Amino acid sequence: MGCRRPGLRIVTFEMGSKERQDLYRQGGLISITSRILVVDMLLSDIPVETISGIIVLHAERVTPQSTEAFIIRLYRQKNTEGFLKAFSDEPEHMTVGFSPLKDIMKELHVRNVHIYPRFHETIKESLERRKADVVQIAVPMTSYMKDIHGAIIQCIEGTLSDLKRNNTELNLDDLNVQSAYFRNFDIMAKRQLNSVWHRVAFRTKQLVGDLATLRRLLNYLLSYDPLGFQAYVETIIASNSTTAAGQPNHNRSAWLSSDPAHIIFQSARRRCFVSSKLMKGNVVSTAQTESWDVLDEISGTVGMPSRPSWLPENIAPILEEPPKWETLVETLMEIEDLIMCYPVPTGHPGTNTVLIMCSSDRTCNQIREFLSSMDPTAKPGSKGRKFMESRLRSYLFWKGKLGQEGKRRDEGDSSNNGPNSAGTSAESGMSEALKRKDARMKERQGSRRRVRGGPPGSAGASSAAVERSADQSSRSGAMGGEGVIKEEAEELATFLDGVESTAIDMPDLGLLTQMALEADDFDEHYGLVQPEHSVVVRSYSDDTDDRVLSEIKPRFIIMYEPKLDFVRRIEVYRSSTPGLAVRVYVTMWDTSAEEDMYLAELRREKDAFESLIRERSV
Repeated sequence: MGCRRPGLRIVTFEMGSKERQDLYRQGGLISITSRILVVDMLLSDIPVETISGIIVLHAERVTPQSTEAFIIRLYRQKNTEGFLKAFSDEPEHMTVGFSPLKDIMKELHVRNVHIYPRFHETIKESLERRKADVVQIAVPMTSYMKDIHGAIIQCIEGTLSDLKRNNTELNLDDLNVQSAYFRNFDIMAKRQLNSVWHRVAFRTKQLVGDLATLRRLLNYLLSYDPLGFQAYVETIIASNSTTAAGQPNHNRSAWLSSDPAHIIFQSARRRCFVSSKLMKGNVVSTAQTESWDVLDEISGTVGMPSRPSWLPENIAPILEEPPKWETLVETLMEIEDLIMCYPVPTGHPGTNTVLIMCSSDRTCNQIREFLSSMDPTAKPGSKGRKFMESRLRSYLFWKGKLGQEGKRRDEGDSSNNGPNSAGTSAESGMSEALKRKDARMKERQGSRRRVRGGPPGSAGASSAAVERSADQSSRSGAMGGEGVIKEEAEELATFLDGVESTAIDMPDLGLLTQMALEADDFDEHYGLVQPEHSVVVRSYSDDTDDRVLSEIKPRFIIMYEPKLDFVRRIEVYRSSTPGLAVRVYVTMWDTSAEEDMYLAELRREKDAFESLIRERSV
């Protein structure tokens, strides 16, 4: 069959029709995509009668409308002697609907099915013969992260209650908070409403979209840095404040007007910075200077420039680092000690390359930047200060540019008001002046309020008056911060106008690279990196993860975010590589949606296999 010579050959879109015909006549093992194969079969470029057999991967994707089902029908019309086999490693997809396994077997024209779950006696004995050393690390969340996490869960529960209340005629009991963690939750919700989707109200469709937004918000809380999460929260608020035409949006999402949404907005801001009201013409007071000295003493930057030139005076950076970063650094240091204590002997199948697996490419880039710019000698929780400052600078620049665009838009609208533009601008200026006056009056009244349990004019009251916060009096939830976002954007736009006037010369990267290549000591500083000095950061993928494991052959694997599919791949990798000792570090947020999602995946896998076994026995 050509298993050894010439071996497996891959057909790609770069091969021409005549080249493929010659390849088919030679025979052997051929890997080909469904789209190319169906075209060659319809054009009779491939002799279907001479095909010994077809192996279909990802059998769970075969449906009556799929290309694979059409190929199998064409194959069986001209060839009834060849074999046909299909494989699938995702049993969860075969449990949705009414007797899905039977439908897939019908489309594949197969009669027998073999099921090998993880708890199968043969599989269990084979995998436990060579088990990997797994170290599970539970990382506690910060107080702000716990507040945001609980508030998002409350918003999901409220949105689900509204969805069930507005659609009492449908059976929506399967929709719960546990199922809302998964990506296919939106598909499940739409499938439940599919029969009446054309006549459901706008409110119901909006609730389904809100559930998808809240699910992403929950995932981004556990994977993004604080500034990236804050930018996403502000984007949600901005998209619900105005329509695409620039008019006020009266069909806002209901969860944004709730009290938990206000907790999300305020806690997300306080993870990044504290912003106070900007008073023009004020000189920095002694109290502010002393507070900055205290911050410098805490961060260990005494004697260094206290404030960078790109940071406005009314913003005090907090820059809370995710605790997983510190855990990652400690894990890498432990691996380095193990590599030094137990070097790889000659002829060992494994390497000392450390493999870090993440859930997305954004998280990979975040980890790469953090590891390349961190300070190993800094205190715990401040090793990524340099990276967080660069993220803060990018965030302020992004927000200032939005403020500049808003100013230009307002100026364009005011210039298009016609001959009465002068009177209108005067009225608008008067109204703005009155608004600022009312705001100052409210601020004075707020500063005169007594703090419960304290005397008038206490420190808690004064600090609450200085810090810029969202309006809580109207119970407007996160939408109460809409004015705060606009005000900060305008102030940053004004600040950027002054900063950009003093141009900063940026180094020419091309010139620096050319100088480095032409340097005399190039060979001393550049060369091939040794395996024990290399760290590979990669996001979870499909079957290519198996190829990565077989090529790199790492002894140490760090799962920055747990994923059940990759755990199964590690078990196969360890079992198929005798003599290789593998240590796996799994970092997971303690008592969080991430932990619940991983446990739910284990339950879903077990329930899926049990369902398939029952369906096969019928």
